Formats: sequence, structure tokens, C-alpha cells
Amino acid sequence: MRGMLAVFLVGVLAPFSLAQNMFRDADFKVAGDDKPAAFTDKGLFNPIPAPPAAGAKPPPLWSGGIEFGLNGTEGNTQVLKTRLGANLLRRTEGNIFSADLVYGMARQMGVTAENKALFNMRDEVFFREGPWGCFAAGQVEYDEFRDFDFRVAGHTGLAYQFLKSDNTFFRGRIGAGASKELGREDARWIPEGLFGFDLDHRINKRQRIIATADIYPDLGQLGRYRVRARAAWECSLDDNNCLLLRIGIQDRYDSNPGLALRNDLDYFTTLLYKF
Repeated sequence: MRGMLAVFLVGVLAPFSLAQNMFRDADFKVAGDDKPAAFTDKGLFNPIPAPPAAGAKPPPLWSGGIEFGLNGTEGNTQVLKTRLGANLLRRTEGNIFSADLVYGMARQMGVTAENKALFNMRDEVFFREGPWGCFAAGQVEYDEFRDFDFRVAGHTGLAYQFLKSDNTFFRGRIGAGASKELGREDARWIPEGLFGFDLDHRINKRQRIIATADIYPDLGQLGRYRVRARAAWECSLDDNNCLLLRIGIQDRYDSNPGLALRNDLDYFTTLLYKF
């Protein structure tokens, strides 16, 4: 019995002893390094991005553009219409700050027929883990042919990033705030909700589609609301993507506009210089 047990132990332990000697004499190295890398769980679900290549410039934090459009007629009918715009963008991994200004003026037979401007500003902070974020937005609106001189508004709420890829960026937002029409005797702050979205889709190297819309329902009186929306197609005219042709529409709708019409729809063709 003892002889059988000794044979069994020798048969079991001999391979382990042989393997131990083999591992002791082996030389292990991690590819590209002389010692193994330390374990960390920080990149387990969110891998740490690779450092930029040597000599490569990091993408600029700030970008923007200036756009200009002009059309008119001279003769039996005299019409001159201009459109000016500017935008500014600062984008990082977790934050997007944007601001844009659009001004339109039209004269017909020497009489001003349109004189309006719209300024938007928004700052969005996205949470590191997940598509949710928060935002704060401000708006100033001017229209010579409305019942008010200026309308100022401020809103805040939550943002949600539905899609982010190399070619498409789509996010939505929901929040609340207030607006006030300056220049009216009964000017007061009006509580408002906010529902909006932004879409940026690149068709190819030279073309893309952009769209943005915001709906502001009056929280104090159901059935009243206003809409600010814009969509455009852009086509780059140079290899550096600095000069673009922009064709689009912009809509401003008020359910209670006073003496003015409810809907203001502009369609435009402008040149945009990006920097």
C-alpha cells in the first residue's frame, strides 16, 4: 500500500517540479517594455485615449464664422435685403459653449420693411459617465415691427446626447425659464418651458446639414407658445473648408404676436467664412 502511494505522489509531483524549473529559467518580457504595466481600473470601461502623434497639433478649442448675404433689385421696383450673421463655438470632451447672432434688414422703395436681430447663447456641460448633461441658455431678440423693443429670455435644464459619431451629432434638451418683452407698458416676466434639439450631420468631406429648434410654451397660459427654428445646407467652396455656401431657412413663430403676423419665415443664401 505504501509503495503504491509513493508511486502516486511521484507521478503527480514530478510534472509540477519540472514546470517550476522551466518557469524559473524562462525570461518573460512585455512587448515594448522591460516590465509589466501596473494594473488600473480607470480605463476598464472608458479606455484612456492614445496621446497625440509627435508633432501633431491639438484641435482648436475655439472656432467660429461670419456670414453675409445680399440681394436686391433696381428699376421700377427697388428692393435691398441684407443678412449678417456670426457664430462662436467652444467644444471640449464634456462641454459645449455656443453663441450666434443673426441680423436682417430689408428696404423696399426706400422704406424699411424689415429690421430684426436674434442673439442666442448656450453653455452645456455633459456628465462624464452617460449621455446626460445640464445647460444654461440666454436669448435677446429685436424686431422693429413687433409690439416690443427687445425680448430677453433665460432658461436652464437637462440635455441628452442621443447620438455622437464621426459624421452625426444629435442632442436634445428640456428645461424651464422666463422671458420678458421690454418696451411694453405691461412688460412682465413670463414663465416658459423649453423643448429643443440640435442636429449636425456631415454628408461628405464638403457638405453637411445643420438644424436647431426650440419650443417655448407659456407655463402661465396654456395654448400660448413661441418657436425658434433654423436649418441649413452647407457646402465648402475651398479645400481648407474656410469658405462655405449656406442655403437655409429660419422660422420665428409666436402664437400671440399682437398686431404682427404669427409666423416669420426667412429663406436665405449666404457666404460663410469660418475661422
